[in-house]
Amino acid sequence: MAGYNLAMEEQPQNVTYPFQEPPQSKKLLWIIPLLLILIIAVVVIGYFTSLKLATKSEVQNIATTTDQFASWQTYRNEEYGFEFKYPDSFYLSPTHSAGPFETIIGDDTVIYMFIYPKFTQVDNSSEFNVDDKRANKGDYFFEIELSSDEVLSFQFDKEDTAAPGFLNQILSTFKFTK
Repeated sequence: MAGYNLAMEEQPQNVTYPFQEPPQSKKLLWIIPLLLILIIAVVVIGYFTSLKLATKSEVQNIATTTDQFASWQTYRNEEYGFEFKYPDSFYLSPTHSAGPFETIIGDDTVIYMFIYPKFTQVDNSSEFNVDDKRANKGDYFFEIELSSDEVLSFQFDKEDTAAPGFLNQILSTFKFTK
């Protein structure tokens, strides 16, 4: 056996043993799906949490808006079929002369209410709809159509810097009752 060469024997090339570690590429194949599932779970949980917070915020905003006007008085006009709220510190001064039919007075602010047969024609006014009724807004007035021949007009002095803010709040509570 003198010529026997061990190197010439075939040696097994890819033999795996029962306790041998799997190659690194197979480990990565399991980690990638797990990471994807984890990312998707975080995104879904975040989405539903943000929806819940947004809904809670909207409910709080509605409650705040409702509470903002809770102490306000209500002006209701049965003849023309409308109502609105105005600040508790304000008062109404009915006038039965040739001037406005009502005057809202308070906190150095005066807002006059008139009934006119048609809209005021002013270049810088804008028309829109409120409850399917035509409305018109200018720098110092707001008008809303009550009927085909009656327009309710809120007006204030251009020097009164607080009136536009109060009028916007008052008009946010305006509604038709007929």
